[in-house]
Amino acid sequence: MYSRGGSCTTRVSCSEEAKKLYTEKNSYNFMIGADGTVFEGRGWDSASGENGDFIFSEYGICLIGKNTTGTMFDSFLFLIDCGKSRGMIARNMTEDCFVERP
Repeated sequence: MYSRGGSCTTRVSCSEEAKKLYTEKNSYNFMIGADGTVFEGRGWDSASGENGDFIFSEYGICLIGKNTTGTMFDSFLFLIDCGKSRGMIARNMTEDCFVERP
């Protein structure tokens, strides 16, 4: 999980930040705005990786902005549950998070 980009508070501003982040660094599978909106980058079926080191057992999730909110974390947990229900994440998986701050 990463925290990057400018701050956003509405669906429109978060969408703009998500587009910028995806254009600059398209390794994120998903991006979550401060309003809780989940934006799909590479999605479930693509490998995640920084600098070309693709790891098929990991998903890159970016929390947009420098300040995280409870709504973002609720959306993060919902996304994990969604991945488990679709069979993309093992049901017994633990959520190991690496939080990178700009």
